[in-house]
Amino acid sequence: MSSTAAPLPPGVIAIADDEPENLNVLDAALSQAGYRVAVFPRGELLLAAVAEAPPDLVLLDVRMPGLGGFETCRQLRANATLAAIPIIFISALAAGEDIAAGFECGGVDYITKPLRQAEVLARVRTHIALQRAQAELAAARTRYVDLYDRAPVGYVTLSEPGVILEANLTAAAMLGVAREVLVGRALSQFILKDDQDRYDQHRQHLLAPPGPSSAAALPAGPSAASRECEVRLLRGDGSTLWVRPEATLALTVAGAREWRVVLEGIAERKRVEAEKDRLEARLRQTQKLESVGLLAGGVAHEFNNKLMGIMGYVELCRETLPPEQPSRGYLEEITTEARHLADIARQLLAFAGKQPIAPAVLNLNDAVAETIRMLRRLLGEDIELCCRPGANLWPVKIDPGQLAQVLTNLCVNAREAIVGAGRVTIATATVKVDDAYCAEHPEARPGAYVRLAVSDSGAGMSKEALAHLFEPFFTTKDVGKGPGLGLASVYGIVRQNHGHLEVCSELGQGTTFSVYLPPAVAVAEAKPAATSPAGLPRGHETILLTDDEKSVRVTARLFLEALGYTVLAAETPDEALRLARALAGPIHLLITDVIMPGMNGPDLAAQLTAQRPGLKCLFMSGYTAEVIAQRGTLAAGGSFLPKPFSRNSLARQVRALLDGVQEPG
Repeated sequence: MSSTAAPLPPGVIAIADDEPENLNVLDAALSQAGYRVAVFPRGELLLAAVAEAPPDLVLLDVRMPGLGGFETCRQLRANATLAAIPIIFISALAAGEDIAAGFECGGVDYITKPLRQAEVLARVRTHIALQRAQAELAAARTRYVDLYDRAPVGYVTLSEPGVILEANLTAAAMLGVAREVLVGRALSQFILKDDQDRYDQHRQHLLAPPGPSSAAALPAGPSAASRECEVRLLRGDGSTLWVRPEATLALTVAGAREWRVVLEGIAERKRVEAEKDRLEARLRQTQKLESVGLLAGGVAHEFNNKLMGIMGYVELCRETLPPEQPSRGYLEEITTEARHLADIARQLLAFAGKQPIAPAVLNLNDAVAETIRMLRRLLGEDIELCCRPGANLWPVKIDPGQLAQVLTNLCVNAREAIVGAGRVTIATATVKVDDAYCAEHPEARPGAYVRLAVSDSGAGMSKEALAHLFEPFFTTKDVGKGPGLGLASVYGIVRQNHGHLEVCSELGQGTTFSVYLPPAVAVAEAKPAATSPAGLPRGHETILLTDDEKSVRVTARLFLEALGYTVLAAETPDEALRLARALAGPIHLLITDVIMPGMNGPDLAAQLTAQRPGLKCLFMSGYTAEVIAQRGTLAAGGSFLPKPFSRNSLARQVRALLDGVQEPG
């Protein structure tokens, strides 16, 4: 039994009574029940002992010398640390006013003397259990409030008209305002105006009436209706935030219906969806361009075959007419128009990536320098041309003519974007493309590149124009100002050379076209010396001519026979093989179309050269064969003559091949 004012150990029942007999009874009963007991003869001593270590429960006699039980209770209740301790009064005073006074000053129970151990023990157990339950409930509520306030989603409780009755801290943070600002205001006040109609239409799903019971839990997980409602909240700083409101619980409180609504932030998902849509749009555009490219290549191929026939027959007609015949002038006009159409066909082939090419390893800085004078004349005096060559450029492998075509088309495009005076800048650099860049540009592949950038200070382009920029025949120019094939051919050339294009443009901010070309692995190739024989060369050799297009076959045979050659003409590769087997004498040259039914030109050439070693080959086509186009070059041991061609170009190419001279392509 302790009567000192030393601090109490934890988990103790403190008793204050000036009668030793009562203390002995209480101490014995509680100790036998397993409780630890600290007894004090006066209230002052109990107050001093419990100040630093609160007991689990206090038993106070009402009348004690000095500080009585009621006053001791009041002082315990005045201390915030001790205010929650259960206090039971024990007293001989059994009048109603005494018992009432005990409860008024903060007691939780009142036991009248003489004390009965069983009764005291039962009362103590009840209040300690109740105290522990209340403590656990308070802790649980604290945990709930903590989880509620710091949940990863916003919680708001709405009244039936949609007024916010309660909100967690997350909801307040999402809106960028204090929680007090939310309570009492309608949730619709925080919905962006453009999304109000969608939110209002959704409220009948969001705030669905509860079931017949007073508290009806809605199905877990987002409903189809809640998934359809995605709105933007207007935050305190004026910014917006995408959320999806979803009702999770419907309650009836004091006769009024309330709804717990989750505000799930979906800004990141919206960002990912927007990025996905953007990349899919770029992929669709790339696929569309590839499909259009296949169509353009096929059209150009057939177009060139027909033009070859037209131009061949025109040339034959012209040769039969005297110089003074007026019809010769008409034939010249037909030839001129046919050549214009052939130019369009070549641009279509460039877009399709099937343009016949003769790549060379070159330095972009040197190539740009060689075209500067021509480009300055092209741009005119009002436009300043600036060059910014990069240092230590890797060499690239590309047909020099194609590179000149790319530069010319990009500079023409830049010139037309500038009204009045302005500036065009050509810059080169070595760059490395990483996975992050490729995620933004699906047509790119990671690795090293040489970049050729052409920038202008012009008007820039709209998003609508950028979406169709590389499509054949798309143009922002007035009708009759051009066919709209310049940028389409640039696109095809870059893709044919295993590169990719990037365009950056904004209205009023100018445009930059960046061409990315892979570095060349091979060493620089020497350019063949150009030959220009005087006159129209003739010959006597035997030539095997194969083409499934009759007009091409007939006109080419007549051209060659007029120059003295012996010509064996075949419609199909099988017929050409039969003619070759039947001829005992030599065949000096094979002239064959690249694409024909049953067998292509390179395969025909391979079979014939195996039978006749040393046979020379001249391929002709509206575009290169797939096997040639895939390699990006001409088949080994052969030369190429693009359709449509003139008698003069055919004569020079044939004579150069037979004489072993490399004719410039």
